[in-house]
Amino acid sequence: MTAAEARASRGSRLPMGAWAVAGVLAVAAAVLAFVAFRAQPAEMPVTRLTINPPEKGRFIGENGVGSTPAAVSPDGRQVIFTAISEHGKNQLWLRPLDETTSQPLSGTENAVLPFWSPDNKSIGFFADGKLKKLDIARGISTELADARDSRGGTWNANGVIVYVPTPRGGLVRISASGGVPRQVIAADASVPRRFPRFLPDGRHILYLSGGAGIDSVRQIGIVPLDAPKEDRLLLDTVDSFAEYSQGYLLFLHGNTLMARPFDTKHLTFSGGAVPVANRVQLPRNPWGMGRFSASLSGVLVYTSGSSDVRLTWLERGGRRGDVIGDAGNLCGVRLSPDHQTVAFEKSEGTSLNTDIWLFDLVRRLPTRLTFDLAPESFPVWSPDGRPIVFRSFRNGGRYISQVGRRLGQRRTLVCRQIRIVGSTWEFFAGW
Repeated sequence: MTAAEARASRGSRLPMGAWAVAGVLAVAAAVLAFVAFRAQPAEMPVTRLTINPPEKGRFIGENGVGSTPAAVSPDGRQVIFTAISEHGKNQLWLRPLDETTSQPLSGTENAVLPFWSPDNKSIGFFADGKLKKLDIARGISTELADARDSRGGTWNANGVIVYVPTPRGGLVRISASGGVPRQVIAADASVPRRFPRFLPDGRHILYLSGGAGIDSVRQIGIVPLDAPKEDRLLLDTVDSFAEYSQGYLLFLHGNTLMARPFDTKHLTFSGGAVPVANRVQLPRNPWGMGRFSASLSGVLVYTSGSSDVRLTWLERGGRRGDVIGDAGNLCGVRLSPDHQTVAFEKSEGTSLNTDIWLFDLVRRLPTRLTFDLAPESFPVWSPDGRPIVFRSFRNGGRYISQVGRRLGQRRTLVCRQIRIVGSTWEFFAGW
């Protein structure tokens, strides 16, 4: 949506029953939308506006390193998001909704997956392999625990943070003031749990369950913080985590944001799901990290729009140069040591599956390097520019594979529990 379209939409009506749009904010090529919803039968007026990236900065692409959903505060008055400053610093930014500008938050460099404290005064996040918290007013960041490759966290009014330290690390709890982490649900590779969310009672936790494969069935589970044996399935066949707000659970089916009435007293659904928004971004990763966030006060923030990007040369002075190939849903770009070839991961259409592609900069020709049904990502060149290493989810596990520039030259190097870090071959010495 353009700024002109946003201005033209003011005063229109949205026939969504109890749901009404309070704002739509354009973010780079995408749209960050805020929806205020109340349990009222009357229709609410639609107001739309645009938020730009930080001055001379930019938002992070859908699948870029550090890309993460925005998070709206429990009172619905502030939003946290990640962006890159003009100096190339990737960090969290705070945008009060009653102001026109966003402010960077020091001490949050390389932060991902932020979540709010119930009092709206602090933020939990993950950076540099750690779970951290930030006191916004004081500007003090504190390390709480190790979290090598986290899959989200949540914070209740009793000062308990529940988080997932690794993709298959189970649910872990820790005091927001620090201490020793304790397991809520033990790690289980067959039933990974991620993206926990406390319900308003501060006791029950929603989480996303299911495998990481493209064809894996994802489900929403619920477990009491103090009674892990009461863990059970709540909702079957979803494409993202779920969040509670104003009597509804929100989740994604494909790129459609759904809302289903939910009784927090009896922990049961009280009606069927209805669509709230279309074209909500669901990143091309296998983890179900939907691009939306809901507050208890009834404010919803979500990112929508096209995910396509186009590779473009950028000169040292900042001027844009030649365009490389066609636009597409791609990321993880790596230039070969001889500067003749670009490697990247790319998905086709609406598929969540990603494959490794090469683009010959001399002949200006693209070549698809992998054809698996499992996702493959994070290509890394060897120092001589011949083989490429990348991550794969073949056969349901995490693998590191090596391929030559010619099709068919592939072999598995290391399997399971290994993740690619950095952009040079030296990181893999001794693995």
